[in-house]
Amino acid sequence: MGHADEFIALWKKNHYPLLKKLKEKGDVLEIKAETPVLHSGEDTRWDFKVTLTFKTEHLALDYSIVDPYKKQLFPDQESYTKAEQQRFEVVIAHWDVPVETIPLN
Repeated sequence: MGHADEFIALWKKNHYPLLKKLKEKGDVLEIKAETPVLHSGEDTRWDFKVTLTFKTEHLALDYSIVDPYKKQLFPDQESYTKAEQQRFEVVIAHWDVPVETIPLN
């Protein structure tokens, strides 16, 4: 899995607490994380997927909504910044894909 385990550990330590704060506040309704059970080819490979259900579309597109919690949860901003930099250094590819539900009726 390459650096997937390192990325997931850093995500759980540094990003998941921010998302939990958004869920406590009510801005995020659901947080779901998944990894594949079986392997795939390199061209279709992914190691970690997070699905967030936001209260509103506006909140989903506002990347700054976690900012008020960063200093509260991570008072040592220098260490936090270095850990986040490391998390993104081990990523080969990263996608943010907003989706919408299609009514089936």
